[in-house]
Amino acid sequence: MAQRRTPGPGDRVVVHYRGAIRDGETFYNSWGHGPLVFEIGTGHVKPFFEKAVREMTPGSKRVIEVSPEEGYGPYRPELVASLPRDKFPPGEPLEVGRVIRLETTSGWFQAEIVAVDETSVTIDPNHPLTGKHLVYEIDLLEVEWAEPTRGDDESPPASSAS
Repeated sequence: MAQRRTPGPGDRVVVHYRGAIRDGETFYNSWGHGPLVFEIGTGHVKPFFEKAVREMTPGSKRVIEVSPEEGYGPYRPELVASLPRDKFPPGEPLEVGRVIRLETTSGWFQAEIVAVDETSVTIDPNHPLTGKHLVYEIDLLEVEWAEPTRGDDESPPASSAS
């Protein structure tokens, strides 16, 4: 029996997945939004996710656990900063929990407002999944092979006898 093929660089994959914090809180579920489609080797998904998909065969399902170091890194409290309130446009809603975009000399970044008082706004630019142990349920629905080879799901080449 032929060994089932796993995806590699250049292959386009279609997956459904559910991502959760290890305590059970789901942060994303593609079954409610449509599958994720990406090309292996392009860097469009986190390395841990691509590695897991590369070890799967079409139609298979798996669960992976991801440490903070493999996922979004450790939480970095030194990134939390207090900014003068007058640095924000007048009338901009400055509410705890709101995610805002800020521009620096090196580009744009997002940060969550974590505290507001009369004179300052405290922001936290750490990714919401930073420092968290994560669990992903992955279902590899299909693979569009970049370089087809004869496998257990392909028909033999047509005869060219004359």
